[in-house]
Amino acid sequence: MKIETAARVFQKYVVLSDCLATTGTIDMCRCFTCGSLVQRNGKLHSGHWKKRSHHSVLFTRANCNAQCYTCNIDQHGNMNVYEQKMIQKYGQQAHDKIVYLARKPKKWTSEELEPMVKRWREAIRHMLNPDRTRIY
Repeated sequence: MKIETAARVFQKYVVLSDCLATTGTIDMCRCFTCGSLVQRNGKLHSGHWKKRSHHSVLFTRANCNAQCYTCNIDQHGNMNVYEQKMIQKYGQQAHDKIVYLARKPKKWTSEELEPMVKRWREAIRHMLNPDRTRIY
């Protein structure tokens, strides 16, 4: 399995879970950094605090949160606000762990990626299912 495939599935998982957490729907979400209400379809990104090139933290949930286009692209991640909000939401320890791990090189293997992707795909199916009480 390629890392690009795993990253796409993870990013979809992040966006859907943030939509549900912030608005209770899968169609709208609050931007992690500016708080604006954003439609999921095409306008919402999964922004990373430590950029995607840091493979060691690419799939770290605290490092990836839903962001609007303006914050993620125009403001290059709105990093100062992102860092403050990340510490608020996940804690200083999670922040420090991301800083530490981002310095370490990581090459993901198919054996590592496949079970994670399977778990995220299952979670996505569950989130997209209108009857969220039903487990697959």
